[in-house]
Amino acid sequence: MIDVVIFALIAVFVVLKLRKILGNEYSDSSGKNVVKDVSGVDVSQYEKPSKIKGVISSVKGNEKKAQQQEIITNARQSIDAISGDLSEDIKQKLVDMHVKINGFSYQGFINGVHATFERVIEGYSNADLEAIISLCNKAVTERFIEILNSNEKAEIREKVYVVKTKKIEILDIDIVDNLYEVKIKINSEQIQYSENMTSGNIASGSKTVKHNVSEIWVFKQDITIQNFSNWIVSSIQILS
Repeated sequence: MIDVVIFALIAVFVVLKLRKILGNEYSDSSGKNVVKDVSGVDVSQYEKPSKIKGVISSVKGNEKKAQQQEIITNARQSIDAISGDLSEDIKQKLVDMHVKINGFSYQGFINGVHATFERVIEGYSNADLEAIISLCNKAVTERFIEILNSNEKAEIREKVYVVKTKKIEILDIDIVDNLYEVKIKINSEQIQYSENMTSGNIASGSKTVKHNVSEIWVFKQDITIQNFSNWIVSSIQILS
């Protein structure tokens, strides 16, 4: 019984000591009551959740605009640095493509045109339909197949080698039926000849003579896909 009393006294002492040190949730260090009567407070001065959400949305919108403006500025600088004699209209369209097409860059696009041009010609020269189909639309592919079939009937094989791609120039950029359409003039140096399929003898042309060739290639991409890598060749016109 005495032990219980002793433990009770110790507990009361500890509680009083802690209260003196920490205070309680309703008083400050001086012991004065700090609970305020808020019945007369005008709460209209405080932001409602919907207004806070509006502020957050506005901040995010401003951040997006700032990021877009940075893309536009960087795109314009890179285009001006390497675009040569492009018109202002085409430069502005290229800037728009930087913004709208994921991963697009002017230099990257020109590099892609260069690679595609040489790959398609190589595919034709080697009768590699897989390469042609992967890079060209149906109409262009069918035209290549028609020429290859005609050559096969005549028992000749046309050979075309790009010695050097000399110049790639964007002539026009347009949007037609949700498709970006980029018209490009390509000047290159090529070796062209044909050989007999059976004998391998030269039927026409020369393996050593180089020709300066000008062509118009049109590249298209669906603007709803938003992927830089989905450009296809939709037209080829040989000028000289």
